[in-house]
Amino acid sequence: MHVLIIGAGEIGSALTHVLKKKRNVHIELEQWDKNPDRVRRQRPLKAAVPAAGLVFLCVPSWAVRDALKKIKRFLCKDTVVVSFAKGVSKSGRAMDELLKRELPKQQPFALVSGPMLAEELMKDRRGAGMCAASPRSAFTRLKNVFRGTALSLRYTPKLHALALAGVLKNVYALALGIADGLNQGANGKGDLAAQAVEEMGGILALLAKGRGLAWSAAGLGDLLATGYSKYSRNRLAGENLAKGKGIDRGSEGVASLAPLFRLLGARAARFPLLTQLKKIVLLKKSPKDIF
Repeated sequence: MHVLIIGAGEIGSALTHVLKKKRNVHIELEQWDKNPDRVRRQRPLKAAVPAAGLVFLCVPSWAVRDALKKIKRFLCKDTVVVSFAKGVSKSGRAMDELLKRELPKQQPFALVSGPMLAEELMKDRRGAGMCAASPRSAFTRLKNVFRGTALSLRYTPKLHALALAGVLKNVYALALGIADGLNQGANGKGDLAAQAVEEMGGILALLAKGRGLAWSAAGLGDLLATGYSKYSRNRLAGENLAKGKGIDRGSEGVASLAPLFRLLGARAARFPLLTQLKKIVLLKKSPKDIF
């Protein structure tokens, strides 16, 4: 199996590391990055993409559309395109919607989301991903590639809910980071985490008929990993906000907040913690006054 990994950042490098550790199965790995200095002997996409049975998109959510435009004319019809992004596009589309829109009709694709911090995978610690795929057979191919590695995959049929769960955990991880910045302690964070997962369930029910996914590895599991890890950019973005260090525009949670409110419209008022985040991040109110 030839696997092409688009993006040589943290998650792309971590997945490369994980698959290089796999034994007894022949997997050809290749990386590509828009900055050719990051990948040794990088081939052009017109040569790399047709050779791949799996293409992993390991780029930020706002870069996925551009990546798809670069690769889609070179894809073989049975190549599975896999997105590991947890956010929304510049146009406000969730990753499943973006893949359906940009890929050739009938092109197999999958989403992976869950607790899989790149820094921990690089240290050979285990991670877990929920995977939704169209068609389901694409999941089988993906699971076989990761079988026997530090990353385990589980299937869910809830494609749109899985895409939104990744968005929501990054948004609510900001709240847990704000709690750190305000020195609210484990008790305060525990209370916020409970509120967050309840609101995630409510939002997933409204937007994707997928309430139960809020308590899965892609919901609660990823929220806890992200909201409590020293490696998490989204948690750190919240902490820095609380400390008056400004807004990290490179945080997926920050970037996803405004599009999420557009999706919810007036229904956003049902979710008090989310509304508090809007006041802090979008309306620039003081975290000390809101939390």
